[in-house]
Amino acid sequence: MGTIKDLPIYDRPREKALSYGIGVLSDAELLTIIIQCGTKNNSAIEIATSLITTANGLNNVFNLSFYELCKEKGINKNKAILILAVGELFKRFLRNNFINEKQNIELSSPLDVYNYLHFKMENLKQENQVVLYLNVKNKILYEETISIGNDTLAVNNNKLICKNAIEKYAKKILLCHNHPSGNSSPSLDDIASFFSLKSALEYLQIKLLDHIIIGQNEYYSLAREQKFQIN
Repeated sequence: MGTIKDLPIYDRPREKALSYGIGVLSDAELLTIIIQCGTKNNSAIEIATSLITTANGLNNVFNLSFYELCKEKGINKNKAILILAVGELFKRFLRNNFINEKQNIELSSPLDVYNYLHFKMENLKQENQVVLYLNVKNKILYEETISIGNDTLAVNNNKLICKNAIEKYAKKILLCHNHPSGNSSPSLDDIASFFSLKSALEYLQIKLLDHIIIGQNEYYSLAREQKFQIN
């Protein structure tokens, strides 16, 4: 197998970036710079290309766990940590931007909620329950991950949501979670958790607007389905 040094200078990722700018590099070439060096049998760019193919896209590479990365050919512990570090930096960058812009974000439809959350949630490997606390104009006051895992919203979670809603002076609530399977259709537990929280919030005169379920490139809105008649 060849190495990066066997490529013409203008085709080597680092040299190409220096000559033409980092933006011209392909996904595999960018990942090659993180991986840095290859193995006896595979060049860094071959390892990068294989990893992207195995993960079914660059986004999914950064959602792999440490142990999943180490199973891939040419990825040792140090390379796995580097990849995880870059992915975490990117996620924190996005999260900080969201935090800075939240007060200007108005969520007026289920699609708005999906557009706001899907990038953060649709590739998660565990179910995450997220609560959005809104003011009277549907602008975000506070965002909270209330639970991680397959458990449905329990009574104690309802109590915590109600407590936080009061503390944040929220007038409206949006309940959201992802389905790692990619299918956004609600389960009976999903429906039950919505009405349980809705009843709890009614005593506080706080409106539960919707329960949005995020799948892979799709979402489900309980409020949009006529049979639920959410007012």
